[in-house]
Amino acid sequence: MQHATPQQMLDTGLIKRADWDQYYKFIVVRNPWERAYSDYFWVMSNSSAKGSFDDFIRAKGKFSNILIRNPEDFRGEHLYQQKDYFFVDGTPIHYDSIIRYEALTLGLDTVAQDLNLPPTAFASHINQFPKRISHYSHFYSDKRKRLVETEFKHDISFLNYVFEDRRTPLTRLRALTPSLFALGGSQFIKMRYPVLHQRLKAAKKSLFKVSYGS
Repeated sequence: MQHATPQQMLDTGLIKRADWDQYYKFIVVRNPWERAYSDYFWVMSNSSAKGSFDDFIRAKGKFSNILIRNPEDFRGEHLYQQKDYFFVDGTPIHYDSIIRYEALTLGLDTVAQDLNLPPTAFASHINQFPKRISHYSHFYSDKRKRLVETEFKHDISFLNYVFEDRRTPLTRLRALTPSLFALGGSQFIKMRYPVLHQRLKAAKKSLFKVSYGS
């Protein structure tokens, strides 16, 4: 239930409605293109599922189990619409603060002030995925960009986000093989083709022994 929507938390009794109504409530939203890129690599790094970005967004192939069916290792919340976090029983939620991820530090400082918390209250971060490219747009080919536009069109409109295009001819070329460039060749092969990675590793070790007469 780490990424459960307010509706899910209330429906399952995780939070009582009387308590919910009294809570100070804030939410962090993120550019759908940046979120999709980040979640794609996070899920591959933290599960056995490996595959194309298209398969991830559509919950197909090896992603289908953890994004749809498997209750014990369910990661499908990474494909939830952010808009779903703004309504309970069809009624808009009144958030005391709505923070855009690109202004996260400033937004959390405001929350800390509102709640009379120490300035360091939100200083620690967990589950952060290391940044692989300088800007999220460098991950996207035109096809992947349109895929996110289609699958998350409601979030894009509701949250008023646009695709900030910082691509160059070189990054457009690299976007044709985003997994390889974002993760590094060896790590990509290890994640997507583990058997091949082990064979290459063994071959390299064998070659090293022959070269040095070990």
